[in-house]
Amino acid sequence: KVLWMRDLHKIVRVSCASFHSGFVDNNGNVFTCGVGLDYRLGHGDQNTLYQPKQVIACNKLKICQIECVDTRSFVITTDGDLLSWGKDPISGRTNKLPFIY
Repeated sequence: KVLWMRDLHKIVRVSCASFHSGFVDNNGNVFTCGVGLDYRLGHGDQNTLYQPKQVIACNKLKICQIECVDTRSFVITTDGDLLSWGKDPISGRTNKLPFIY
């Protein structure tokens, strides 16, 4: 029997890559789960998570959009800032936590 996390409510945005997923709730909070390799989940570690966990580094930001791709994730704030974490496939640069462009 599969149960959705009871603490995860009012999801307004979802993005799924091959090995990880991201969610934004109506308060602008970000949650991720999946394979944590290359720091793609934004929690500062490479742990694999089977249930969504809030990305604490985004707590003080109001997020309106999320995109999970390959080995990284992107979010956009309501102020228009773009943040990314994970490994850039071209440069090889890795950001363990959200990085503002």
